[in-house]
Amino acid sequence: MLPDHEIRKLVRGLKEEIGLGEDDLVADIDSLIKLAGYNLEESHFRDSFSAASISRAPGKFLILYNKNHHWSEKFRRFTLAHELGHLTIPSHRALLVANVIQSSSPEYTSLEATEREADKFAINFLAPRSAFKKEMITLGYSREDIMSLSDTFQISAYATAHRFVELAVDFPCSLIACHKNGNIEYEIRSIGMKNLVRGHRSLNSLPVNSSTLANEFIRGVNDTVTIQLSLSEWYQDLEVEIRAKESVIDLGYNQLYLALIEPFSMDLPNEDDQGPQDRLPSERWKDSYKY
Repeated sequence: MLPDHEIRKLVRGLKEEIGLGEDDLVADIDSLIKLAGYNLEESHFRDSFSAASISRAPGKFLILYNKNHHWSEKFRRFTLAHELGHLTIPSHRALLVANVIQSSSPEYTSLEATEREADKFAINFLAPRSAFKKEMITLGYSREDIMSLSDTFQISAYATAHRFVELAVDFPCSLIACHKNGNIEYEIRSIGMKNLVRGHRSLNSLPVNSSTLANEFIRGVNDTVTIQLSLSEWYQDLEVEIRAKESVIDLGYNQLYLALIEPFSMDLPNEDDQGPQDRLPSERWKDSYKY
């Protein structure tokens, strides 16, 4: 896997080539694809890929977008940026020149190194690190906050929540993608969450606990989008009681529900407090907190 700094360097190079700064947001990705010298074809392809990149002639490349997977314009933008990754990352481009077609899966669903690298390229291209962090520290990790960030950067809720957890070094949070079949398909933890639940097994492929809000969504009950619960409802091997907030987003495709998990911190009392109070770490980014 290419390290993050190498991928950011490639993103910076492409943006400079098409007249953008590293932290500039992408307004019209179609125009930028043309500026980069690539052609785009969209159709209802029978294949299962979301998009693909192919070499048509020396120095000539074509991006294919499968309209059968057009779940939203935000998803489309991420998918096209993913293809730009294949066309920009030297090892991927070499495969294309060798007439190996790069067929892409929906965002963050593949474990293949080339797909993961292209996903990293896409998120850095559309949601630059500095610009995203500047916005996220004014918000929190609720459904409403993630949807707001999604609108700002015009990327899917899935990509937004993934980016948030990746950059939320200062406090614990998790993104848990739950499939309609009742199993956890994908889980990522911020550094803070890794420290909090240190040694806890991965939740990937485990059944969704029946006492979680995500399980209610799976059962078709979606009148509530945020609840408080014990963190052990998700991380069942925990030996301490920690309260947490769970928000759920119906992704609207791939039969996935996103569970956003943020544990409460226990603030120490001050002169005006009657005792310690539960607060969310995202409510006080610059303050210390204890569990």
